[in-house]
Amino acid sequence: MGKDLKTLLRKTTNLPEDKCQDFTIMLDKLYSLSSQSHHVVRNGEVNPIMNVNKEDADFFYMIMLSITQLLIKKIEYLKRKV
Repeated sequence: MGKDLKTLLRKTTNLPEDKCQDFTIMLDKLYSLSSQSHHVVRNGEVNPIMNVNKEDADFFYMIMLSITQLLIKKIEYLKRKV
């Protein structure tokens, strides 16, 4: 997915390669952080119990939803351009 996302960003925004890479790294880290509270067992080890409130979950959900909508708009832009 990283290559496709970098290509999508580069074609729709003209961002430099390193900035596209930064964006994909940011998404990976955000996903890792948001999914941490979902997975009780990871790689055979039990994760510590996390005190995640509804507001925390809503925050991650809204960020991920916004990013998803942004990517959908970029894909639609590419379809119109082709």
